[in-house]
Amino acid sequence: MKGILLDMNDKAGNILIDDKRMVVGDIALQNAKLIIEANKGEFKEKPLKGVGISRFDEDNTPDRLIREIRREFFDEGLHINSLKIGADGIELDVDYK
Repeated sequence: MKGILLDMNDKAGNILIDDKRMVVGDIALQNAKLIIEANKGEFKEKPLKGVGISRFDEDNTPDRLIREIRREFFDEGLHINSLKIGADGIELDVDYK
């Protein structure tokens, strides 16, 4: 799915601009990252959406986190091609169905 890309390196999440134009591209990975980071209640239109990864900081096993990610992505229509959680973070490959 194509859409307006955000500057994911910018903590404010501003729109990605290149040569004074908004950048359009595949938004699947961008949306997945936003869903993983967002806590429930942060999306006004869908207050129950969001994994809230910060809630899982103290969890020693990733099973609950993986279940929550899978559920949220299914509700969003995101298909998970691969998902790996390790010491370096989350490796993710997703696309829209």
